[in-house]
Amino acid sequence: MAGRHDMAEPVDVAGRRRHKVPHTTLERVSLKRLPGTLHRFLFGRPQEFPVVRYLAGAVFGAVCGFGFVQGFSHNLPLSFHQRVIAVCLFVAACATGGALSSHFCCSVLLTVPCMLGSQGRAYVMLLLFSGLASGPISNIQRNMQAVSLTLGCNIDLQINHTKIMWKAVMRPFRLVLQDIVDSSSAFRQNVKEVTRTFKNLTDELMAQHGYDPLRARQSSLLSSAPVSTQEKFAANTMMQCDNVVGMGIERCQDWFKAKHADCMREIGVPIINDVLCVSMKFDFLCDVMKIMIPWCREQIPVEGNFGNTYDKLNQSIDQLAAEFHTEVGIGEEEVVGDILKENFTEGLKREFQEIQTVTDWLYQVLQFLMSFTFLTIYISAFLYARQYTRDIQFDNVYVTTYFRRIDTRRKKAGKSYLLPMRKAERGQFIVPNSISVHSIELRLIMGGLLQVLAIGVVVGVLLGADRALYHMLGIIERNTFTEFNLTSVQDIHIEVHNNSMMARLLKNTIGAFNSSYRMDVETSNVQCLPHPVSLTSAEYVWSTLPLPLLALMWLSQAYSNRLRRVIAAFFFPKREKTRVLFLYNLHVHRRRAYAARLRRRVIGRGPRTTLCPGVLRALERLGGWRLEWCYGCGERQRRAGTREAVTCPTAGCPALYCPQCWAVLDQLCPLCGPGNDQELQQVEDG
Repeated sequence: MAGRHDMAEPVDVAGRRRHKVPHTTLERVSLKRLPGTLHRFLFGRPQEFPVVRYLAGAVFGAVCGFGFVQGFSHNLPLSFHQRVIAVCLFVAACATGGALSSHFCCSVLLTVPCMLGSQGRAYVMLLLFSGLASGPISNIQRNMQAVSLTLGCNIDLQINHTKIMWKAVMRPFRLVLQDIVDSSSAFRQNVKEVTRTFKNLTDELMAQHGYDPLRARQSSLLSSAPVSTQEKFAANTMMQCDNVVGMGIERCQDWFKAKHADCMREIGVPIINDVLCVSMKFDFLCDVMKIMIPWCREQIPVEGNFGNTYDKLNQSIDQLAAEFHTEVGIGEEEVVGDILKENFTEGLKREFQEIQTVTDWLYQVLQFLMSFTFLTIYISAFLYARQYTRDIQFDNVYVTTYFRRIDTRRKKAGKSYLLPMRKAERGQFIVPNSISVHSIELRLIMGGLLQVLAIGVVVGVLLGADRALYHMLGIIERNTFTEFNLTSVQDIHIEVHNNSMMARLLKNTIGAFNSSYRMDVETSNVQCLPHPVSLTSAEYVWSTLPLPLLALMWLSQAYSNRLRRVIAAFFFPKREKTRVLFLYNLHVHRRRAYAARLRRRVIGRGPRTTLCPGVLRALERLGGWRLEWCYGCGERQRRAGTREAVTCPTAGCPALYCPQCWAVLDQLCPLCGPGNDQELQQVEDG
């Protein structure tokens, strides 16, 4: 592609192009499998096929740019026009970068192994969290909401039943009150009749007939003003009694006078008529009626409590006659708390709606982080390419094809070489085309697999909790169906006989209780039963599929890291040769000082002692083998005397070496060989 860094192809003495030996395995495979023109296009000089390289770079950048913008923006809240503008701008920028810059093409291609790295795993982790949030977590929230709404619905149902029963109990009283309001005009008419009747009675009782008021004022009975209604009625009664006796005497005297006149008229002879009519002048006999006065005063027909009763009745009639109006106002006071002033279920729904709003906002934030994480994949690839071209020691631990070629050439020239590696050096190099995983890579993979295992436990707990909650709610739904039958019978019958005023009043009040009421309400809690929701197959897949994908990414971490170096070497072959030469020369210098370092290591360790010699001897007798370690590299060795281990020939020296370390030490034991005392003193002083 355009801008690919490469060295000029070698030429022979005659100026003809000489075939270049492949420096990498990828180049060797391309030379064997691909057509020559395509191979030259991929690994030839930048001056070859310039137009095709620019066009290929532009197409490659445009395609990768389209994929990047789709992966970055599909979770962002963009409109259609905004998305189209973003795609066009990003594709144009990537096409330009792919046509003009090999560094850009390298960074774009490096995103493939970087997707299997930490940034790709972060994206898969966010994808897993997104699946859990929209799957079991959201479903647990929905089912818990169903439980809460079930409780709220049952509370509302009980409240409604209580209201129905209370209305049934209070119905007669409301009817009485309403009947009183409706019959207020008839009640006022009855009151007027009562007032009019009582007024006639009062006029009769308070009238001054039967005696002369003038004479009554002169009488000794009214010499002092009455202080009570009882005394007033008693005085009136006595005056009427005296007046009746006085009128009787007057009528008696008038009768004698009338009879004397008649007698004198009938007998016209003077003196004789006086003698004969003299008996008609005995009007004093009329005074005999005065003996009735003491009897009348002693037998007064007025009860002792009549005055008090009259006063109370008069006061009641006065109050009864006052203007009045009736109005029924029934107030219901909530005494069970503010939450019952509205529907309990509606309040719960509103609370859950607020929680759902917060959850949706968090989910949108998670989607934004996923888009940002997708962007960091390209940033990581760009930084790798940048460090690869600037830091010669960055990720420079691979035994490549060019590394082996240099080693073969030095071996043929009789110079010091590195292959095969010493045991102490094997941990510093990685063979890129080997299937086996290096110890450094293995530690990284095991840590990642433990992380996947922990995440898998969390996912299993969430899925198990969701499934258990679903089954529990299903049991509740199947076994808690209840039907309610609210029955109320009210038969009230009160009879008030007669047609008197009081009877009519009682008929208008107590008689209003006469009612017959039947209530038969059948309800059920079918609307309050929970309806659990189970996870769909797609939700199970999105909640569990990222786990094996994450584990696969961890397992392929070692190979994806190796692939990054292969891609960078393809775009920067000259830089790759420089890095390989630096790595080889560095370890050649280290190999020269390896023997001295190994001697100091053996002397520094000194003779080894076992913690449990008795146990080791028992294992030796039973199993026929011993536990021994090389004093140089520390690798476990088999029984001394075999091909795998070498024992120091000096008598009394416990040192044991592997064949490779024994050869590096020139078959001289540092613990008992010459110069050991001086070297041991240097180690102790150092």
